[in-house]
Amino acid sequence: PVAKKPLSHTLYDSWKEIPFKSLTPDGNHAVFVVNPQDGDGRAFFANLKTGTRDSAARAESINLTYDSKFAVFRIKPQQKVVKELRRQKKKKEDLPKDSLGIYSFTTRGLERIPEVKSFRVPEKTGGWLAYQPEAAKEAKADPAKPSKKKSKKLSDENGYKLVLRNLDTRKETTFDYVK
Repeated sequence: PVAKKPLSHTLYDSWKEIPFKSLTPDGNHAVFVVNPQDGDGRAFFANLKTGTRDSAARAESINLTYDSKFAVFRIKPQQKVVKELRRQKKKKEDLPKDSLGIYSFTTRGLERIPEVKSFRVPEKTGGWLAYQPEAAKEAKADPAKPSKKKSKKLSDENGYKLVLRNLDTRKETTFDYVK
């Protein structure tokens, strides 16, 4: 008989978890996330008919579209980078922001949209995505050039930008001052 290794705390770091697993509504694709105990995880997109598999690093909060054509998810910044910046006592606004990932099951392509605050995909119709980009950092006004017109600032009181995107055509419509 083979001797079993005793469990120790050093083995825990090699364990992985699967916090998300799902099938597309048409049942042709499987999506699952594998996360190590410490470090960045990876999402896998598997075509169950052909056996092909693609992946995306650091994916979480995965939403599958109703028409089974896309997976939309948040891409977290690298854990090592964030930990290092926090050790340096950087402000929250100076830390890297989340990105939005859009994986197409038909083309097997991955598109990234940087600095996205939140996103939603409709439950009962496919092909659409609404997302809210992070508020852009405001450049300091040049005192030598006085501004002629006071523009309304994006804020909690006034609202922020909202982008509505057609996933099939990639056309986007932006709405300002949405609360």
